[in-house]
Amino acid sequence: MWMYKGQDPIWIDERNNYPDFKIMVFAGVVHDSIVGPYFFEGNLNSRMYAEFLRRVFFPELQRVAPNVYFQQDGAPPHFAARVRRLLNHHFPNRWIGRGGPIPWPGTSPDLTICDYGLWGDIKARVKKMDNINKEALIANITEVRRNYPRANLRRAQEQLELRFRKCIEHQGGNCQAFLRQGRNRQR
Repeated sequence: MWMYKGQDPIWIDERNNYPDFKIMVFAGVVHDSIVGPYFFEGNLNSRMYAEFLRRVFFPELQRVAPNVYFQQDGAPPHFAARVRRLLNHHFPNRWIGRGGPIPWPGTSPDLTICDYGLWGDIKARVKKMDNINKEALIANITEVRRNYPRANLRRAQEQLELRFRKCIEHQGGNCQAFLRQGRNRQR
């Protein structure tokens, strides 16, 4: 729409800057590689998540790293009884999460490479690209993942060790401030 300010016309874009679609993205980090991304439209529920793990993710994970520990955060779909039963079957005593054999320390800072290292970096890279619709967004996320530097994943894994140590030192309590102090000293 054109509007006039004084004598000069100016263009005002009245389109909504927010997309009219919702995409959930799931990915995992194994060693120095990213497994995925996998895309879900709309909200992810426990039934969808369990089916995805069973049919798609577990077979892929078995192919690339059969004896890993599986870690997830405390999102509601991850905590459902059906998901926990599935994880107990596929990763007996080898999964980390809310209600799992290795409990998720709920008051600690993010302790997954995806949460504190990968997603922020991927989002920043995708924001620089033209994401005009759902297909373009999916293509751009996939492209960023394909060209993601392995060195970034290795650095994130090194930082993860520091996070684990700080979490253990504080007995699972919140240690975000201590992590910031460590980052500031490293600079």
